[in-house]
Amino acid sequence: MMDYIRLLALMCLTLPAHSEMTSMLDDDMDGFLSNIPELQSKPYVHQVSLRANFDLGSQHGRLSSCQNNKPRKEKSFYPCWNHQAQPFFDQLGFLLRKEDSGAVPTEFRFVLSKSGRLKDIQIYGVSDTPTKNKLLQLLKQMEFGYTYRGQDEPVILSVDTKMVSAGQ
Repeated sequence: MMDYIRLLALMCLTLPAHSEMTSMLDDDMDGFLSNIPELQSKPYVHQVSLRANFDLGSQHGRLSSCQNNKPRKEKSFYPCWNHQAQPFFDQLGFLLRKEDSGAVPTEFRFVLSKSGRLKDIQIYGVSDTPTKNKLLQLLKQMEFGYTYRGQDEPVILSVDTKMVSAGQ
């Protein structure tokens, strides 16, 4: 008799938990999807200009070790930059909006320290705070090798980001 009462109590408790599963109609699905922000792939191109008072090397230069626990080689800045910059440029692509028809100019000023880190980073042309913070974080993570010679060197990076049209 006790098992019968427990079974009846269990059935009473589980009744409200049952519901009917129905499929979403196409109109319901369209309404649901229309509330999700549009995410799309945007093809873009970056025009890059690097300026400094020391020889940056070539963008096609030989990649030496860029780790900060190894010495920096002459003319290694540009190859090290190219080796590490893809996440940075991908983040810059988020600045583009559908309505941007021309290039979006940005400028990054920083100092290449003797320890191989970028410091005193200033960012111009980026007003979106989350994107600016992510770019700052990506720049701080880069490594260029240490040096005992010379001094901290200022570097200016100018980037024009432009959406690629379908005809290009």
